[in-house]
Amino acid sequence: MLGSLKGAAQEQKTKGECAQLTVQAWSKDVATLNNAQKSGILNLTLSFYNKLDSINGLDTLTFEVRQQQKKDAHALYLDSINGLLTVAQRKDVDTNRTARNAAMGTNSEKK
Repeated sequence: MLGSLKGAAQEQKTKGECAQLTVQAWSKDVATLNNAQKSGILNLTLSFYNKLDSINGLDTLTFEVRQQQKKDAHALYLDSINGLLTVAQRKDVDTNRTARNAAMGTNSEKK
């Protein structure tokens, strides 16, 4: 039993660490994030991870349906984060990500 508790705690810690890395990534794209925005991004990210776990647990659904639900959850997640940002901050994100994609030779256009 203790092993399963350790495993659950480790999984939560890993999600927390991943969420912190996500906040750091957004901070690189938006240098002017305030603490409330960082906290909001952290909470949205943890919620998104939990939603993905829930979707993954829906074995009765087909793979394609689960993938679509994940895609929809991700779009909602990004919309929610963009809602935390000012217009200027959203422009910073677009500018920085476009520059990074160009440097990596990645086509950022959506198909």
